Amino acid sequence: SLYGMIETGWRRKDSTMHMHILIPANTTAMVVLPGANLQAVLDNPMCEDLRAAAQIMEQTAEGVQLEIGSGEYTVEYCIYENYESAG
Repeated sequence: SLYGMIETGWRRKDSTMHMHILIPANTTAMVVLPGANLQAVLDNPMCEDLRAAAQIMEQTAEGVQLEIGSGEYTVEYCIYENYESAG
């Protein structure tokens, strides 16, 4: 972005995804949590900071899509094999 690097990192262990997201000041970004289920993200205490920062949050075919503002976020969630119908 014009204000600095947008960074993401992830690792998957079995059916759990761990993500780290860094968005510079004065910036918003569209982020997809691959394989995530919207209701599970809403219920997950490990996603609390991300939920609070989200301006848009919706289920897509790829997972959960969010528009979030600047900040540093660490997220952990369960990957659903059939996440569109999970919940």
